[in-house]
Amino acid sequence: MRSLDWTIDDDAVVEFVDTSSFEGMEVYRRSLSFLLVLACKRALNQDIFIRHSLSDGYYCELPSGFPSEEDVARVRRLMEQMVDMDLPFRRKLVPIDQAKRVFERQGNADKARLLQWAAIDPVEVYCCADAHGFFYAPLAPSTGYLRVFDLVPYGGGMVLLFPTVAYPDGLPPFQPPKKLAEVFREYTEWLDILNVSTMDNLHKLVAEGKAGDLILTSEALHSQRLSHIAKDIASRSRVRLVCMAGPSGSGKTTASLRLRIQLQALGKRAVT
Repeated sequence: MRSLDWTIDDDAVVEFVDTSSFEGMEVYRRSLSFLLVLACKRALNQDIFIRHSLSDGYYCELPSGFPSEEDVARVRRLMEQMVDMDLPFRRKLVPIDQAKRVFERQGNADKARLLQWAAIDPVEVYCCADAHGFFYAPLAPSTGYLRVFDLVPYGGGMVLLFPTVAYPDGLPPFQPPKKLAEVFREYTEWLDILNVSTMDNLHKLVAEGKAGDLILTSEALHSQRLSHIAKDIASRSRVRLVCMAGPSGSGKTTASLRLRIQLQALGKRAVT
């Protein structure tokens, strides 16, 4: 997939994508995420961590801690103003060393370090106003395309809401699943324990030959969680059936076998 400013040199069949398709919605989300980063830097003079998806949105946190409702409102208002300004997202192809220097000057040392693991040179960077971003796929032509969104306080951060394929012209109801939100919070804590909260940290650990320790620690944390679940199940005398849900290839069979072992260690006879 190419951005709309791409020059076509040869005869080709061109298919356009919009927000009614998964690919088009991904472009919208990336562009809106970049806009959020720009607005946070301008309104709060802070970077923002886009943590994970949550209820058709992205859960985000500030490095300074809990944002106030006024902080969230200020960022939202600035995003709306920048949409009205219709600022272009300009794509540039630059040598990787130059891109590193750009991000270092911008205060994004983690992005500069991440580029050293990139297997391409030169690299594509996007510029909007006075800020640069590095993405692996296209953005929208300008901020004026990003009129449908919301930013709401939630938990210890905020959630950036955007349209979906089912709701391409509006926002679906914000209904955060409490259980899933708790799992994501635990997962974030795991990443902090493992010191792999960014891709740069992960690359660094692997390059230092610490991948084995990382895997063993992850396995230990996973076993700890399964043990907790097994104890919770065993404490309920009337439980006869345990159901496990998840998408294809997510590890349900492996997890069920490991859970069975944990239950057997507690004296419960379990079959899968």
